Amino acid sequence: MAAKQTKDVSQAKVLNYQPFGSPSEMIIKTTKPYGLFNRLFKWSYGFPSRVPVFEAHNKALESGDTDAFLKNKLNEYGNKLAFPNGSELKEYDDRFALEYKSRVLQVYRASDAVLYYDRDLAGPAGPEFAQELPAEQAAALKAHAQLVDLGFKSDNDTYARYLGADYTVAIRDEGNGAAPEVLRTETKAMYGFVLDGLPVFGAGGKMQCSYVRNNLEMSEMLSFWRQPTEGLDGKPRVLNTRKLIGPVCALFKLAWRKRFFRIVLLHWARLRITGFQLGYFAAPPFIVQKNYIPVYRIRGSIKPRKEEAYEFAYYVPAVRFSTQEKLAIGWPFNSGAIIE
Repeated sequence: MAAKQTKDVSQAKVLNYQPFGSPSEMIIKTTKPYGLFNRLFKWSYGFPSRVPVFEAHNKALESGDTDAFLKNKLNEYGNKLAFPNGSELKEYDDRFALEYKSRVLQVYRASDAVLYYDRDLAGPAGPEFAQELPAEQAAALKAHAQLVDLGFKSDNDTYARYLGADYTVAIRDEGNGAAPEVLRTETKAMYGFVLDGLPVFGAGGKMQCSYVRNNLEMSEMLSFWRQPTEGLDGKPRVLNTRKLIGPVCALFKLAWRKRFFRIVLLHWARLRITGFQLGYFAAPPFIVQKNYIPVYRIRGSIKPRKEEAYEFAYYVPAVRFSTQEKLAIGWPFNSGAIIE
């Protein structure tokens, strides 16, 4: 059975931007956690006092005829990826797709983001792929060349950052009582993004090229990114970390109300906060996003009594805007925060 290992493309250590604060652990009661949270967040973490807001441009939505623009882009990428003339054009609610045999190329309406994959090669499980696993350096060099050729990045790109290689793995179990064998079958060259020196979080801020075999056949490629330009006049003030007390407490109320983390029995759970990061949130490619919003990413885990721990990433707005400003920039946090 094949299983994919996915690296967090916003890892702070890779972007040379370390999370502030040391890991803290506590036992809290979900009904009245405010006093303990107050002690947790009382320190200053050294974040910048002000950060800019960036507009996230979508060329498809800015054009007069969105469908014609996306179809032209699809044909342009298809030509560069050697799709033959007989390829089938398909239209879906959120994207256009070009398909030929096992190969699929998609462009999303909401963000003009691009996804390509080969059904016969992506996420391979066969042991023969492990014997011809592409080397990281070779995969990284080819990924850079292909992304530049497709126009997704440039040689002097100020936003994209190469994060390293990740791998698809297949678990091989002989069934004779021996430990299962873990085989690497696919090499992925991973990219993340930074804005104003801060990491970009979320599914809408990454690029990736995946390869199989020694001849570096591309099994998958994606570019989820909206070209940014600095937006609002001035830089909004970053909220003090004390302002995180309410949203994190709301996380527990949400968990209890929706049984998101299955907190049961005596309402007790162990919460472990592993760190905070300040950065920007990028929505998934199928969602319209007008601006990159500064956010705090709170990472940790919740361990209900007698149950397994659940890891979470919790995004909370790091700046405060008026109602009019929220309407103008397209505020994505209608529920107050985003759980990942």
